[in-house]
Amino acid sequence: MKKWGSVMGLVILVSWIATTGGLWSPTAASANIMGGPGLPDLTVTKITMVEKCTVAVEVKNLGPGLVPDNVWTVHTPQSAGVYLYRNGNNYGGAAIWLFDPSKNLKNPGGTATFVSNLNVSGTESIKAVVDLWNVVKEANENNNSLGAKLTCGAPTGTCCVAGTYKGIHSDTASATCPTPKTEDFVFVIEQANCGTGVTGKIESMKNGVWTVTHSFKGTITPSEKCCQLEGVATELTTGKAVSIKALLCKTAGKWEVTNGTYQNLGGCGGTFKMQQT
Repeated sequence: MKKWGSVMGLVILVSWIATTGGLWSPTAASANIMGGPGLPDLTVTKITMVEKCTVAVEVKNLGPGLVPDNVWTVHTPQSAGVYLYRNGNNYGGAAIWLFDPSKNLKNPGGTATFVSNLNVSGTESIKAVVDLWNVVKEANENNNSLGAKLTCGAPTGTCCVAGTYKGIHSDTASATCPTPKTEDFVFVIEQANCGTGVTGKIESMKNGVWTVTHSFKGTITPSEKCCQLEGVATELTTGKAVSIKALLCKTAGKWEVTNGTYQNLGGCGGTFKMQQT
């Protein structure tokens, strides 16, 4: 009977790992997964808050090598992922294969964002570590962690978001978007007297020249310590409407978006991020 109980416990454990991508608190180092010619370099580039003061962590592969496929195909409690600490205490995290199913981190320069279930209350110290157990053999093993002090509270003043923003958007492949693209853009937001109504324009690079491609009209409203932007961008040449939704939060005195979304009905949709210049 004891042997049968052990087998059943192993089955439950493997099932939990395969479905949740959950990570355990550190207990022991794991064997490295070889990275092949040239090694990757995983690092935490940014810790921010998104809607409802939820912690989001941006991870980047600085290269020069590829992150091995094993990171996405081998699922264990100590899979390579992002692990969080809250005020010095273990919190938990998620595996790369769970929050980056598209393998954006595989190639040098690739980034992916882990949106956790950790909600900041008041002011808290957050630390994020990528590849905590050194599963991936990296070019630099000493740049895998980053700390930040985050504060969640009522908005301080009104949402005065007017300005110029530089960003990048990535289409999501779908039946209506068979050839997805990733492009840089400039978003100029205009706002009278810090009111809730906003207008603006979006510029894209066309034949080596920044060209206005869309007009924008929407609203901006407080959301926790951040501001919720919603509206419609209209393509100037076709009149097609693209719905846009994003949470703008202030970091070091500048507004930024880390997880904006857009959808062109019958066309391409995707995600974008941008920062005020």
